[in-house]
Amino acid sequence: ESLTVKEIILSGEKRIMLVGDSITVGLYDENTNGYRAYLYDKLQNNGFNIDFVGPSGFHPYEGHFDGGRRINAFFPRSLGGTAYYDVTGSMDTYQPNIVAIHLGTNDINNGETAGPYQIGGNFTATIGGSMGKLVNYLLQWHNGGRSTDLEKIIVSLIVPAKKLDSLAFEANKEIAKVVSAFQTGAITGHNEP
Repeated sequence: ESLTVKEIILSGEKRIMLVGDSITVGLYDENTNGYRAYLYDKLQNNGFNIDFVGPSGFHPYEGHFDGGRRINAFFPRSLGGTAYYDVTGSMDTYQPNIVAIHLGTNDINNGETAGPYQIGGNFTATIGGSMGKLVNYLLQWHNGGRSTDLEKIIVSLIVPAKKLDSLAFEANKEIAKVVSAFQTGAITGHNEP
């Protein structure tokens, strides 16, 4: 199921935190804004009152991003992550209403296995499993575990990489399974945003 911008942003200023790696940083973009500037301008030009938030980048194109990072860098060690760029502080500080994730390219570049995302109800150390852990962790800011500010989580598919298209395809299939499992309540017992 896909969402339109109008379904995501209904009224008022929405705080959006873009979580990502070098693609979100804009590493090869001449302005080093990547897709952030295009997305922000597109939303603003279509009448949506939004605020990109996070410790990375500069106004108005902030977010929570760092080049070269794998998915597990964005969640705590207690969940099996490296916590290198853990989202906890940013989630608590900026209280985003929407989190948009674009991660996984560096996992592919390092030859990580796409899936399965779970075995016996436990997330695995795969691309799909890491994405599942990150999304499940973020839900604490939706379900009242840490707050109830988070309304939506958007997970992007991985951009195909040269010579790694087949792994990107497999990882995208696994990420789509993870997202579907959250949306249908198969992971948490509740239909998640």
